[in-house]
Amino acid sequence: MNLFWNYFHFFKNYKNNIRLLLLIVLSILILFAFFHSFCQSSNAKEVKCNDVSILADKMRLSECAKIEMQKDLLSTSILTSTSESTLGSDANKYAEVTHQDLLEIALRSFPLSENRVKNMVAAAEVPDRHLNVFELLRHPWAHLYMYNQSGEWLWGGADRHFQDNLMGTNPEEIFGGGFGGLSAEYYYLLNDQENGDWYLGYALHFIADVTIIVHTSLPTFDHLDLLYKHSDFEKWIQNNFTSGHNFRKRIQNDVDSQMYNINNPAEDIREIAWQSSYWSGGIGYDVWNDYVESEYPLEAGSGNEKLVNDTTLMLKNALSYTRGAIYFMLNKYQQFDSKY
Repeated sequence: MNLFWNYFHFFKNYKNNIRLLLLIVLSILILFAFFHSFCQSSNAKEVKCNDVSILADKMRLSECAKIEMQKDLLSTSILTSTSESTLGSDANKYAEVTHQDLLEIALRSFPLSENRVKNMVAAAEVPDRHLNVFELLRHPWAHLYMYNQSGEWLWGGADRHFQDNLMGTNPEEIFGGGFGGLSAEYYYLLNDQENGDWYLGYALHFIADVTIIVHTSLPTFDHLDLLYKHSDFEKWIQNNFTSGHNFRKRIQNDVDSQMYNINNPAEDIREIAWQSSYWSGGIGYDVWNDYVESEYPLEAGSGNEKLVNDTTLMLKNALSYTRGAIYFMLNKYQQFDSKY
């Protein structure tokens, strides 16, 4: 009820039918997501994995699905051991930039095997790439953590998805949950480093999400561009990641200089989201004002110098937060030594 009251409180000052329609749509999405989560937890499903039909419980089903996803992603991932990766250059989605290139740079700053890097980088794309109709309805919730002008959280569950895929699902949660009900912790405690790494990579998707201003800043009547220019901003970064302004080169040069100290994943991701939000008056505020002043650029090499410099700082922060999360998990579960 508090969630719906927050919606009412936010929209009551706007006499605009569009706002009312959006409120209705958000409420419907929540109901669909709740219904889907309830159905998943109440019913076993019959699936086929490697042509063998099984009546799967929650854990077996997730294992089957995860293995198939890994095969698909690893067959299409483009990774090299050189300093330059082609992951972002041919991407048609922002995910390849934020969730693969940034993670690859962060991982290579630690003494990890090539197989581990590939495994985690591939997993980081899964939350965006493998979506059925119900997951599409839940997608905006899982990948956002939105603050309003007053600094209040009003939408998004990236904090719980990050926490749960790292350290296990709280059974009382509705919209959180580790993939298939499992986590990196679950496998690390079983000394299964390969699957633990997969979940770590999957979880790191969500921390990368909340380092980007458009994922943490609730639009208002005066700032509707935060909504309708969302994709344009992400595309501009993509188009300039390995060409144009070459953000990859800019952030890679001092990758070892900073690392955010992660202690409590869910709480820390909320703080990170606030720092990147337009409404905090910090780096997100600067970046978005620069983007508006540059007239919403899209192409490689476009945008003024201040926009480029501030966006570089935003991406360096994302790298610092990602490195901190990697260190937190590998140190906590003593997984720095590569086993595959």
